[in-house]
Amino acid sequence: MSWDVIVVGAGPSGSIAGKECAEKGLKVAMVEKNSQAGLKVCAGALEYNILSEFNIEDSVVECYPQRFFICGEKLRTTREEKSITVYRRNFDRYLADSAVESGARLFTSTRCIKVLKKNQNIIGIVTKTPKGFRKMLGKVIIAADGFYSITARSACIQPFYDASDVGLAVQYETYTNSRVKGDSVYLFFGKKISRCGYGWIYPKKHGYTVGLGCLLSRLQSSLTQNLAYLMTKHPVASKILRNVSKRSNLQAACIPLRPNRRICEHGIVVVGDAAGQVSSLSGNGIYYAMKAGVLAGKVVSDAISEDDVSRARLLEYEENWNCQFGKEITHQKQVLQKIEGQYNRYMQLQFFIQNYPRIGSIHKAISRIAKTFVNL
Repeated sequence: MSWDVIVVGAGPSGSIAGKECAEKGLKVAMVEKNSQAGLKVCAGALEYNILSEFNIEDSVVECYPQRFFICGEKLRTTREEKSITVYRRNFDRYLADSAVESGARLFTSTRCIKVLKKNQNIIGIVTKTPKGFRKMLGKVIIAADGFYSITARSACIQPFYDASDVGLAVQYETYTNSRVKGDSVYLFFGKKISRCGYGWIYPKKHGYTVGLGCLLSRLQSSLTQNLAYLMTKHPVASKILRNVSKRSNLQAACIPLRPNRRICEHGIVVVGDAAGQVSSLSGNGIYYAMKAGVLAGKVVSDAISEDDVSRARLLEYEENWNCQFGKEITHQKQVLQKIEGQYNRYMQLQFFIQNYPRIGSIHKAISRIAKTFVNL
């Protein structure tokens, strides 16, 4: 089986990249290990501008929150900001279907177990399917297979993460008998929630996604106990969830919180969680993943049309990513490294600045002056 492009993983980054390549007339295979796209642990909160940037239909949107309600140990504040919530099983399937409609072919229940090399150059992948093992040859591989990317690792371009580079998240999908009021997203901070992280309640049409996360290196208690406290004893969260009638099994996932320095090699590019393209401070990565898919798809398409899939040619994707988003994510990681031991105190300062704008402007002025002296 020979293809121009093989995309490993039919999540947001993979499907967007696959669609970009298919629209250019390339022969695209998308390989998904699950029986359908979107079977992934995720809270499903997205930036509002995703709708217009990627022409997303309303049919996959659950709610349109207008504000964030942020609750600390002693302080509470509200920030007006539009967002959307989705179920990943619906959202990812929608994106994968869009790629298929553009000409890509989707192979489900097909797991990549390693890349194929010839003279140290990547020429394809080996997959495992219900019918056995299968080789697939491709001019370029797009590794979009998540946090522990088998594809990137077998290509020797996946970094080693330590505990300070990984977030651990746990959550439940909860359901109500009546439609919920989905106008607000709720975020919770404090030591009883997380020592370096936060809890969340994201509204869906008939329920909520409830969870919390913590930097792995700061994990000192059971996240399941913290989540139980949030749902049943927290003075605000427990009231929001009082009409919940049932919930899913506990879900858990690891989140990469450090961007990869190298995201391309001869015949391969890496996108999404597999490339660490996630906000270190919030753990959000869908928007970054989709933008990476666009950038990768364009460069890969051009490289194949020029019959040059060398690292030097594909490096354009890495450079474009670093120029547009890489510096931002790297800066977030640097901030997290400085505050991880005092995360909740840092958030209390943010609450204070939010509620007292004059203090906030003074704080910003002091920060600018401090940076000036540092740079002298």
